[in-house]
Amino acid sequence: MRERGQNPVVFNEVKPTIDWLIGTERKSRVDFVVVAADEGEAASDDAILKTKLLKYLDDANRAVFERSYAIEDAFKAGLGWMEVGLRGDPSGPPIYIGAESWRNILYDSQGSKRDLSDARYLFRIKVVDRDVAEALFPNKKIQIDRCVQTGDDVTIFRDWLGGSGLLAGMDSFNPGNGDELDYMTARPVDLFNPRERILLIECWSREPQAQMHPVTGMADGVSWRMCCAVMTEKDPALDDQSRP
Repeated sequence: MRERGQNPVVFNEVKPTIDWLIGTERKSRVDFVVVAADEGEAASDDAILKTKLLKYLDDANRAVFERSYAIEDAFKAGLGWMEVGLRGDPSGPPIYIGAESWRNILYDSQGSKRDLSDARYLFRIKVVDRDVAEALFPNKKIQIDRCVQTGDDVTIFRDWLGGSGLLAGMDSFNPGNGDELDYMTARPVDLFNPRERILLIECWSREPQAQMHPVTGMADGVSWRMCCAVMTEKDPALDDQSRP
């Protein structure tokens, strides 16, 4: 088309549809209430208390917005993640609810169930400040020192994360022209940034356990134990498993 003097014109037909889905989800947020399964005044009082507790956790964690962030990822990339867990910081609610970017997650693609209930592993990548990593793992300062990056060394993180500006929160995946400044990411100021950062890799895996009773066939369920490991690029920082 350019050879005949006509610029190609592209009409983005997908973006308006995705924007409509995102807006529809935000406008369609619904409230919830816990209903007692048993009859009686005591059961009804328990249901009311549970409703208040869940609403408090939702409000304290801004869960409605976090769910919208996750569903926005699902509409755009086909996959969104929500994380629910116990909080170690006593200054916040005991349970946290938050969205996690699909770019930070690597899951078992061999699982056959959509809810990943049969997945064997799930990895999560997270970049944190050096002092945060040392507070998480005070006995691993030597291992953390081996992997600290600062200044223009942030390009090493880009190799890990697959993009030129992902660490800085940019969505650019164009590697650019080598070491030239691109002005689209944080690269021009990397050299003057003394902030020390470290890449942590979190792994949740399921390990099969030996059965205590005789196996009756292939349909006999296998018991599993959940394990958690956190590592730097070079050394393990945590290796633990759930208690039976």
